[in-house]
Amino acid sequence: MTDDTSSGTELAMLRGEVMTALARIEGDIRLVLQEQQQAARRTDDLQADVRRLDDRVDEIDRTRVTRDELDARDARLRAEAAEQRAADQKRADRKINITAIVVTVVLGVISGAIGVVAIIVN
Repeated sequence: MTDDTSSGTELAMLRGEVMTALARIEGDIRLVLQEQQQAARRTDDLQADVRRLDDRVDEIDRTRVTRDELDARDARLRAEAAEQRAADQKRADRKINITAIVVTVVLGVISGAIGVVAIIVN
């Protein structure tokens, strides 16, 4: 019986060691799975960030203004301003000419009136 008892004890001890090792392995596997899930979540978050950044780059590419476009816009605005100044100057010159004509006519009428008065007085 001692052989059976010692064999049974050894078998029980071996079974205990195997169960302990299996429990440790199971814990390690759970830890690896948990880390894998966390890594998958981080990867998903990073992919979402990359998609957002890619969308922002696309938006910038669609809406950016090149130096040539800025130069063309600046030239167009300068030309429009020069045209406006020329038109304003033309209007101002017209006003001066009309004023000069009106003053000349008024002076002519006054001169004529003085001439008529001078004729009447003499």
